[in-house]
Amino acid sequence: MEMAVEAIEKLIEELKLETLERACGGLELLELDSLTPFAGQALSGRERARLESLGERRQRSFLGSRIALKRLARALGARGEVRELETLAAGGIRPRCPVPVGHPARFATAAHDARFAVAAAASRPLGIDVEPEGERALRVERLFLSPDERTRIAASPLGRPAATLRAWCLKESAAKALDVPLSEASRRTRLIRVEAGSCLAQIDGQERRASCASLDGHLFCLLVL
Repeated sequence: MEMAVEAIEKLIEELKLETLERACGGLELLELDSLTPFAGQALSGRERARLESLGERRQRSFLGSRIALKRLARALGARGEVRELETLAAGGIRPRCPVPVGHPARFATAAHDARFAVAAAASRPLGIDVEPEGERALRVERLFLSPDERTRIAASPLGRPAATLRAWCLKESAAKALDVPLSEASRRTRLIRVEAGSCLAQIDGQERRASCASLDGHLFCLLVL
């Protein structure tokens, strides 16, 4: 069932906060089930080639991310045919938001899970992640959390599963913002405090705060450097 517009708008406002507003950016969210059978017609030639190189399971999430990026570009002033709004960076992997020439929001990020696709853009590097809420992150916590970070999480009033998932989303978002593998982002990102609506961390020695918000059993995390 498609989410109520009000619920999605509330999530976007929670994630934007003042950080994304100051970065001259925007955010677009959609449910994958809302994609029409004709959504693929919005893809450019490069996007379609990338889509066809993926397995069937990943094609829908890739398509959803492209549509979210194109909608975001439109919201930020992009014009022209939707197929001309190229959302693949030069390397063919990283996302881009095809904003008008001169627009400050030249950095883009996108994420998806089995239900949602989300895209964001800003004038500074950023990363976003979405994950279903649950205990899955607990199974791999030793791969991305230091002993000190696990101690901080154990003391969180949120409970270990919720706090661990926020830490995971933070480091996934950091990997995208830094444009590095998750393992490197985990080393460069030190969790200081985790709360329901945010994670405070040191990234390359500088204090950063990521915004977190939940929607119908899914956690979203947005980090703007």
